[in-house]
Amino acid sequence: MKNWEDEEWVDVSQAAWQDYITEDRAKDLAKSGYDGFFLDNFDVYDRFPTEGCYRGLTKILQNLQKYKKAILLNGGDRFVQRVIEEEKRREDKFESERAEKRRGKIPLSGCEPGGCLHLLQLFRK
Repeated sequence: MKNWEDEEWVDVSQAAWQDYITEDRAKDLAKSGYDGFFLDNFDVYDRFPTEGCYRGLTKILQNLQKYKKAILLNGGDRFVQRVIEEEKRREDKFESERAEKRRGKIPLSGCEPGGCLHLLQLFRK
């Protein structure tokens, strides 16, 4: 990476890394009285735009929410855009299913908008 030739990237798709970040490190930091978490290099998804990387970052954010601390991302515009797009698709699907349910055609089976994935709360604050 430019200006950071020795920089190495963590494989955030690995559950062991996700647990280390959210269960070990974050737990200790939360107990220490910090106001929040600064997550650097969320642009890892720009560099490795795989489904595993996306799901790993999503899992990290979901798991950090239990500490009820502020979360600040550094980088990650592409990741955040995908989260927003997926949430919009979920909302559209939900509204479509609601309309069908009102017409009596299908059972309502989708999640409430924002109920499946609460990440947008982080980006709207």
